Amino acid sequence: MHKIENPKTVECPTLSPDRQMLWDAANLIEERGHAKGALVRVDGSMCALGALNCAATGDPLDHQQRHDVSGFMVAFSSLTKRVGGDIVEWNNAPERTKEEVVSELRSAALS
Repeated sequence: MHKIENPKTVECPTLSPDRQMLWDAANLIEERGHAKGALVRVDGSMCALGALNCAATGDPLDHQQRHDVSGFMVAFSSLTKRVGGDIVEWNNAPERTKEEVVSELRSAALS
């Protein structure tokens, strides 16, 4: 299991649970690095979906329990709309940078 505590790197205003997940996912990528082609890498870096999973459940590989976490689907839908479609394809685009992913996650959290 890849249990990881949610970080509090960048403080934010009080957010609803779904918005907090997005903010925490941004912090995870900022702290641990941005991955492409995998939810999480050996070095701890994560893709946008892996970071969102981790923010929801503590495990970037969790495909089951995340749906039971209050607000996960709202956060997922918010990010999907923000990036204009599939989160994984958007994250894995060759031109996508860590800074862009962090920025979109934070923008989604504050929108």
